[in-house]
Amino acid sequence: MQHVHPDTQRVALIVGSSPYDKAVGRAAQQAAESFAGQLEFVWLRGMPVDEIAAALNALPERTVALYLVQTEDRNGKQYIPRSMLQAISAAAKVPVYGLWC
Repeated sequence: MQHVHPDTQRVALIVGSSPYDKAVGRAAQQAAESFAGQLEFVWLRGMPVDEIAAALNALPERTVALYLVQTEDRNGKQYIPRSMLQAISAAAKVPVYGLWC
């Protein structure tokens, strides 16, 4: 991210609550450890889409978001990952990148 957004100070990571989502989140957390001290990480876990958008819009400048996967939120609502990425990208004031196209 720092090559595309050189002033990036923090990354918001979005991941859901299903067992698959949590496994992806654990792998991402391990990968994020290699950036400790370089970037701040904000974890948005299992939130409904409206809460994710509000949380992203409350973050300060120099933040980018990475949508990992959310097939289910903490309330049990299921999502199609591509549709979820589109919804939060449209609602967020920070750049949102995703692993789903």
